[in-house]
Amino acid sequence: MKRWKVYAVFLPLELGLLLFLAIACELKSSDLQARFFSQVSSQISFAPGAGPSPSISFPSYGPLDIRRGYTLIPKVTERLTDSGYTIQNQARMSPRMLQLAELGLFPIYREKTLAGLQIFDKNHEEIYVSRRPIRFFKKFEEIPPIIVNTLLFIENREILDPDHLQKNPAIEWDRLGKAVLEKAIQEIYPDRSAPGGSTLATQLEKYRHANEGRTISAKSKFQQMISASFRAYLDGPNTVERRKTIILDYINSIPLAALPGYGEVNGLGDGLWAWYGVDFDRIKVILSDSYVPSSEEERTERALAYKQVLSLFISHRRPSHFLLMDVSILNALTEEYLGLLEDHNVIPHEIREDAGTVDLHLQSEANPPPPVSFTQRKAANSIRTQLLSNLKLSKLYDLDQVDLSVQSTVDRRTQDAVAEALV
Repeated sequence: MKRWKVYAVFLPLELGLLLFLAIACELKSSDLQARFFSQVSSQISFAPGAGPSPSISFPSYGPLDIRRGYTLIPKVTERLTDSGYTIQNQARMSPRMLQLAELGLFPIYREKTLAGLQIFDKNHEEIYVSRRPIRFFKKFEEIPPIIVNTLLFIENREILDPDHLQKNPAIEWDRLGKAVLEKAIQEIYPDRSAPGGSTLATQLEKYRHANEGRTISAKSKFQQMISASFRAYLDGPNTVERRKTIILDYINSIPLAALPGYGEVNGLGDGLWAWYGVDFDRIKVILSDSYVPSSEEERTERALAYKQVLSLFISHRRPSHFLLMDVSILNALTEEYLGLLEDHNVIPHEIREDAGTVDLHLQSEANPPPPVSFTQRKAANSIRTQLLSNLKLSKLYDLDQVDLSVQSTVDRRTQDAVAEALV
């Protein structure tokens, strides 16, 4: 009888311990999450079909969705069909994709890096293009490791964990738990700062698709996390390559405020050119692992380049505050991070030492673009003006951001020949 009492005492403890170990293992490996999210994600798809689509959904907010014109599609389609245009082909979403959209998740698909207005002539030759970002990394392997390691130290240290092939990159449980705890403490002590627990994957969802690009509630955070999780498993349970893509997409698209003469700045490459006026290709060379400075000037150049990259990663958290106000605040915070990065062996002492001798100087306006002949741009401008009217947009700048390809009746070669004869 006593033996049964002993078992009765210890059995719940053993079950509790097993449950705790199972949860701890899942939080590290994401095996169950990988099974669930990859199975559902395999049912998410869309394909073009003839005529108007009976199964399609459009976003109604989100910085990227607004900028690229996706939120405009229903009204523009209606306006154009009323004017005599016809829909030849339109996407059909799978039932699962529609279901997730109806549940309030962001549209789940493989997002493109480049987008913007393209105009083609009747022979499908390009006569106008405005696609951003202009300067970007084409693949993950092209990014200098020091840039990757710096970003991950600041934002998401566990995302490239090589020991767990099925890891969910949308959730970093220890950081999330700490953020929740700090938020609870902040409710008691309002002056206390509370760090966020967002991963790179959830930040992508936030600044691309969330209302005003912000997290306004716990529901909003949950929306970002679940959307990012489904997107992470689109290619199956193994997320190794997808995690690299998340880093690549983040670096190529982080919002970095707006600059006179350029407009909205998105992505590290365009950010370095717009805010610091530096050559992105040169930055890639001097921050690569293979680069060895051969002079004091080259050491200083490398240190300044790294400091500029670091400052933009820091600025992303409050870009308008850091990039449009007192640069001394950004200098001080960048210096603080340089010390932390050296202490954690992310950067060598040489870069830390050299970076301390140079200051950041932000541009007040972007470098002017190369001049373009009016006669060469005349046909394209005529089409753009017509598109402004059709889409009910007020500025050519806004039109150029729209993810749109236009086939015109213009003959580029004839147009060029006439323009050359008139010069």
